[in-house]
Amino acid sequence: MFNKFFPPLVVVLISSLVLLNLAGCGGSDSSDDQTTDAPDNNDKDDDAKKQVELTASTPEEFSQSVIHLLIENDGEQFVSFSFPGKEKLLTFIADNVPPKEKENIEKRIEEDYGNQRAKILESFTKIRKAFEEAGGDWKSAKISATDHDIETSDGITETDIDVLIASNNKTLEIVLDDCVLIDGRWYSMDTLRLKRYDEFDESDETGTSDETGTESDQDSAASTPPENNSVTEAPPKTDLAASTPEAFSQSLLTLLTAGDQDRFIQFAFPLKQELLDAVLKNVPATQREKIKQEIEEEFNQHRDEVLKSFAQIREKAKTEGWDWKSVKFVNAEYDISERDGFSQTDIDVKISAGGKTYEIMLDDCMLINGRWYTLDDMRFRE
Repeated sequence: MFNKFFPPLVVVLISSLVLLNLAGCGGSDSSDDQTTDAPDNNDKDDDAKKQVELTASTPEEFSQSVIHLLIENDGEQFVSFSFPGKEKLLTFIADNVPPKEKENIEKRIEEDYGNQRAKILESFTKIRKAFEEAGGDWKSAKISATDHDIETSDGITETDIDVLIASNNKTLEIVLDDCVLIDGRWYSMDTLRLKRYDEFDESDETGTSDETGTESDQDSAASTPPENNSVTEAPPKTDLAASTPEAFSQSLLTLLTAGDQDRFIQFAFPLKQELLDAVLKNVPATQREKIKQEIEEEFNQHRDEVLKSFAQIREKAKTEGWDWKSVKFVNAEYDISERDGFSQTDIDVKISAGGKTYEIMLDDCMLINGRWYTLDDMRFRE
């Protein structure tokens, strides 16, 4: 978890720290840990900040507090709230590490702590800028879902937190990596990252992050769905969208063409919490617990099957002798139905490759928070 901050030996030790809580979770006797309202020239804004209690007892609370500080543009309070203080780390080392290891670990913390804290604070500014460049508006930004998978190993309780943000009819994702539970509240030990659901940077087909801690943020042009029975170029790599079945189909073809299965699964399959929120609010109360249990038990299996189908489609295309550079989108056929409060459809995607027409089926597609996802694996229609 802490490999980007401390060496492996410290990873095992620091995760068990006993720190005093920060704002909303208790006080602190360290200046590093103080969570105070930053000065603001606008008294009304300052009063608004004071009225918001920052809490971090759950990943949801922690992510909500972090997003609030991003909206308020309060970087200093953000780093004080989200990153544990050095003195508390050193105190724990002094109290809990064997003497023969203590000096080396303390030295590494002294050397690395300030640099990591500065990087996390810098990522705050870069995330705000990248969010706006992606078309987001902080004034209208709202959390639509959070997703995490808490694991406890060797006494360490940790998780990464995916936070979906809705703004200006876009869905953007901010990732809080390497979060750890310390004395009953959550901290993040790594820089913030921004994922982009609606864009794909052709200069980075692996989907990896650049050194700023954000996904590449090249602007994309809006795409116009092709008319039925027309043959058009596959959508540009810089444009991923899912507001309509046509746009969703074109975006999946873009990712298939790029061979980017990591971005594919992030884009095509909903987060677990997002799915739970959408489903549970539309089913009778008597069925919610059963459905929730089914989703919890089967989510990872379905996600893996959808991801596996990406490789299967690519393999099938290879056996058919496709040249992905020549693949063209023909049209998408579907029939949207409303059932139990959901908009859903199967999508029959017709594509042209090597002078032949092929069909890829996207079954069990669902409209969630204004955009389409597929809940089933892709398949060729023979």
